[in-house]
Amino acid sequence: MRIAALDYGKVRIGFAVTDEAKIIVQTPIPPLRNDKQFFKKIKQTVKDLNIEKIIVGLPVALSGGQTAQTEETQGFVDELRNQLQISIETADERLTSKFSQNMLRESGLSAKEQKQYIDNQSAQIILTNYLKQHEHKK
Repeated sequence: MRIAALDYGKVRIGFAVTDEAKIIVQTPIPPLRNDKQFFKKIKQTVKDLNIEKIIVGLPVALSGGQTAQTEETQGFVDELRNQLQISIETADERLTSKFSQNMLRESGLSAKEQKQYIDNQSAQIILTNYLKQHEHKK
């Protein structure tokens, strides 16, 4: 069984998943389009990759308070819970996108090239942080 992470966005949803041992984080598919087919696609992906849990990055203000994006993402999380019969959790994603942008910029990618990687890169960071925070609970 694997754990996945999603980085919710209005246009694209970043995706990352662990290996079966829950050690290595990878991005085996491109970011998913946030369209009418999303829930059909994520259900199939959960089945195909044997995913037992999804972590969704929850954007909060630097102060820790909620924003309009927090509320929108929480609505997405609620719908995921309705659609999937697996555990769905949220994780604080403050500064994840900024960190992803910096990493991609440092790799030498142009701004246009960064767009195709940033969502999955953010999902990778969310999942890696989640695994680090929970490794003592094994």
